[in-house]
Amino acid sequence: MNAKELLDEYTNNLAGIDTFKMEKNKRIGMVITPEIKAQLENIDREIDPIIEQFNTRAAELADLIKAEVIAAGETVSGEFHQAVYMKGRTSWDSKSLEGFAAAHPEILQFKTIGSPSVSIKARSK
Repeated sequence: MNAKELLDEYTNNLAGIDTFKMEKNKRIGMVITPEIKAQLENIDREIDPIIEQFNTRAAELADLIKAEVIAAGETVSGEFHQAVYMKGRTSWDSKSLEGFAAAHPEILQFKTIGSPSVSIKARSK
């Protein structure tokens, strides 16, 4: 199979996942009584705001942790998590350097080209 055929099969596979998730939810909905549905909705109303509070606080803490780690300039380890410090990446103006290399080809010995990579994402229509 070529890459396009594999990509099309990948798309069909994802569609199958979605189809069977919907089928599963439909079947679950058919066996759950209205009373049980109401109880589940009550549980959601009770628990979801608490989960949202935890999510909000986790996001706030993540921002605070990142600021502290950047200020310290070093990785910090907790009991179960680690905030890994990564120094800023150096970047160069490749277009200008290619022009410079035309006049100074000796600089090309310092040029490396990394391996290509691929990310698969949904196409916008």
